[in-house]
Amino acid sequence: MFVAFVFYAIFLSFKPMQRINAMANAQTLPSRSSTFVPADGSQRTLNGTMSLTLVAANGSVLVLNATDIAALPSYTGYGGFKNVLGNLKALGNYTGVPLNALCNLVGGINADESVNVSASDGYYQIFTYAQVDGDFVTYDNTTGQQVSHNKPLVPILAYWFNGANLSSDTGPLRLTIVGPEGLCTDSVYWVYKVVQIKIIETNVPEFSPLIILPLLLLITLIAALSSKLRRHSMRLANKFDAYHFKRHMSLGSSSFSKYF
Repeated sequence: MFVAFVFYAIFLSFKPMQRINAMANAQTLPSRSSTFVPADGSQRTLNGTMSLTLVAANGSVLVLNATDIAALPSYTGYGGFKNVLGNLKALGNYTGVPLNALCNLVGGINADESVNVSASDGYYQIFTYAQVDGDFVTYDNTTGQQVSHNKPLVPILAYWFNGANLSSDTGPLRLTIVGPEGLCTDSVYWVYKVVQIKIIETNVPEFSPLIILPLLLLITLIAALSSKLRRHSMRLANKFDAYHFKRHMSLGSSSFSKYF
């Protein structure tokens, strides 16, 4: 058990070091106003608490705040998601920055790469190159039945829902999938409270440190049970031999001689 905790502590120690090194190389876009001017000419201010870290395939880092995000090209579209129970949720108009545009800020994404979108609670979802380009399974926003989409969808990092800042339950930034046809997509792709977007090599798994400790504990438990089972088996074997030894002794010296 102690050895398992030592290995887990060593594993976690690399995470802060990587974060420090990444932040040392972080860039910040020039300061701009956090006021966004939509197509209708009105002015609205984005949630000032938002912060987004973009990580390029080569490890370089770009940190964006509300003023930076407000200055980026935006996209508005209708969408919602279908959950595992088959219910349609979160339907409405979303405004935000296209995922592809965010990737382009740190060198872009190619066909051999994917995008890891991470939330503040540790949840993450991997988006393939095709999905960043708008290829998803889609559902009718009324019936929930699977339908084909005729136009590519647009995954965006949304900051507005129906013309207002996202609520604290899902925002300030949420990955949503919208498009001109107003179709729904699977709920697993709707990552809320997004804090990081990272470009990774395709087929290279992203492991969460949260799964390491349970695995180490399970291995330690199995080893302990195996050791206890061996000791118990040896005690039973010794008792069995002792029983037969005494039995042969009681039958006479002829039986006892078998042990010598």
